[in-house]
Amino acid sequence: MVLRYVGRLGAQAGKADLYGAGPLAACQVDQWLETASQVAPGQGFEAVCSSIDKYLALRTFLAGYALTVADFAIWGQLQGAWCGALRAAVMFLNVTRSGS
Repeated sequence: MVLRYVGRLGAQAGKADLYGAGPLAACQVDQWLETASQVAPGQGFEAVCSSIDKYLALRTFLAGYALTVADFAIWGQLQGAWCGALRAAVMFLNVTRSGS
């Protein structure tokens, strides 16, 4: 996956730590990158969104305390045709909230 490469490349170059601030965060990033492939319209979509929503209830970011490629991956999957439906449904408040 391209996001894994970009995140690890940035960490090696001493740039933004998009792959997490340590080994635990990097493992969480890997987990969310795998989960991102399940965020697709179809059977089980609402269950995955519900799981992400519950996880974000007490967090701002998916892995650690800063933006990582995991956040980009999940956000990218949600930006498809279902994004408007998610915003209209008001079911997943933490998935659809914005940074403002």
